[in-house]
Amino acid sequence: MTNLDFLSTSGHCFSFDHRAQGYARGEGIMVRVLKRLSDAMRDGHVFRAVVRSTTCNEDGRTLGITQPSGTAQERLIRHTYQMIGLDMSRTRYFEAYGTGTPVGDPREAQAIGGAVKSNTSHLRGASGLAGIVKTILVLERGIIPPNANFEKLNPKIDGAYLRLKTLKRRPQESTGLNRLVSADKDGIARMLTSYSAYLKSHEGLPAYKQNQPLSDLAFTLNMRRIHLPLRSYAMVEANKVWPGLELQASTPVKASLQAPRLGFVFSGQGVQWCGIARELFHSESFSSEMQLAGSYLRSIACTWDAAAKGSMLVVRASETDLEDRIQRLGKASFSFGLSLARVNSPRSITIFGEESLVDTLNAELDEQGVFARKLRVPLAYDSRQMKLIAEAYTCMIGELDSSEGVKYARWRHFIRLADMPWVQDHIVHGPMLFPAAGILVMAIEFVKQEAINSNGGLTGFLFEDVQFLNLIKVGGQEEQEPEVQVSLQERSAAHSEPYWEFNVRTHVDNEWSLNCQVTITAKLSNADAKDWETAECTQRRRAIMTQFETNARDACTCFADLQTMYSHLHRQGYGYGPGFQCLEEQKYSHTAAATAKSCLSGFHIPLWPVADYTRATVTRPRAKSLTDFLYK
Repeated sequence: MTNLDFLSTSGHCFSFDHRAQGYARGEGIMVRVLKRLSDAMRDGHVFRAVVRSTTCNEDGRTLGITQPSGTAQERLIRHTYQMIGLDMSRTRYFEAYGTGTPVGDPREAQAIGGAVKSNTSHLRGASGLAGIVKTILVLERGIIPPNANFEKLNPKIDGAYLRLKTLKRRPQESTGLNRLVSADKDGIARMLTSYSAYLKSHEGLPAYKQNQPLSDLAFTLNMRRIHLPLRSYAMVEANKVWPGLELQASTPVKASLQAPRLGFVFSGQGVQWCGIARELFHSESFSSEMQLAGSYLRSIACTWDAAAKGSMLVVRASETDLEDRIQRLGKASFSFGLSLARVNSPRSITIFGEESLVDTLNAELDEQGVFARKLRVPLAYDSRQMKLIAEAYTCMIGELDSSEGVKYARWRHFIRLADMPWVQDHIVHGPMLFPAAGILVMAIEFVKQEAINSNGGLTGFLFEDVQFLNLIKVGGQEEQEPEVQVSLQERSAAHSEPYWEFNVRTHVDNEWSLNCQVTITAKLSNADAKDWETAECTQRRRAIMTQFETNARDACTCFADLQTMYSHLHRQGYGYGPGFQCLEEQKYSHTAAATAKSCLSGFHIPLWPVADYTRATVTRPRAKSLTDFLYK
């Protein structure tokens, strides 16, 4: 891009300046909220400007992207004004593209008013929004700022003919007319004009605000402004600039972050019915608030409770023996009284009710020598009290389904660094990640467990449609211990080999995410040849791989320093520790080929050549011990 005069060698944008030599890249975020004018007025929202028209075209036949067509841009601007019947003579300001390129600036100077890129550099996708934000500020303030980094007009721009002058700071306009500006973004012209009622109120802002009630200001500060932790105020006269205002302000007060505590006073007349609003207890919000109110009353030594506590009593007597006592005590109840819960036998019954009434009945029976025992339960189970929550529990249980249940294997466990310290040796661009190869090895081990009863021995596995969707991060600042859930579901197959769908999900920060899904087929020794490959195809494939391996070994004669390679990978963000530094005798050639031996104790892995890609090897013994530990 430098050779095409796109980029500035000095790192600055000199829009329309004699030093223009290309644009400099910048970083920025611009946000613009669009809303219909009628909706904004209806909702009482403040709007900064009104878009009157937007049009676009293309340059057509030019010498290239670096040389725009001035004629096409002029035609676009005229068309934009004509669409809405605006007079071009009323335009006070033009926000130009102004990248600072030697060729582009003179072509655009026919309608120049200013450019924001000399302030922010080229923001790429946000450059158009940056120009509009600047244009809106020009509309509101009535001041056109000069171009930053401007010394002298580009000699290729005829300032006298185009009536261009060096822009200087202008005072705020006093006319009541709408201020009209144009904004251009690489051939895209946007016509903006401010809403007249807003600008008129802007011009008379001090007098307008003097007559506004303080309640409006309080509403704006409370609902439309950030609640800062420190607050202060000062009383001054309007229309005056007060130097050293911070010295006159009150001492800052730290705002309370806690909600105020409320207290309620009861009249004590007691003329209401004791069962009033009882149905509201079915509402969770009302019930929880009443329980909270009861706890407040108990905290100030009130012995009574608005919500009576239930209890149960087992009595060695018949139902008819206690019928009169239950009715007599129940009449004194302010809640659900006493009732028969269940008949255990002809001479044993269970009574439930308010705990105070249960205690009274227990004392009476004890005086008369009747056996009674109070059950140590917090609630009156097997009673009408359960009807209050029966509906909610029924909804939670749901409808019974007679269909067959889940018939696939599923495992779950938590990944902890204390149990698997080797994960600390696998760092990729910052976080510790569970290796993707380890996930595939887990799939192999699970399939081995499921296919152990299959006819014929296992000779291999076929992976298809392997997708790694999300990373499994381990450790970190909060020592995350992700919960891992693995499922293996067998599918029907047209051929003789069974195959499974393997999925891995993790639960972190109260969210489940799918990390990996793969289809894996177990290759059996007695499988039909048509399902895999014939013996002749197998022999031919092995011969090709052997020849490929031999050619690569003969070509790779240069030794590579493994420590240097791992250090280079570490600088690139791949922090492989000792547990993952398993290569030795790495060789390479100058024809994009490389070989290496993998030192895996207890498991033989042949020398795999690498050409234009890398083959990853997996430690099977370690992986098996891992899965045996995780998912016993």
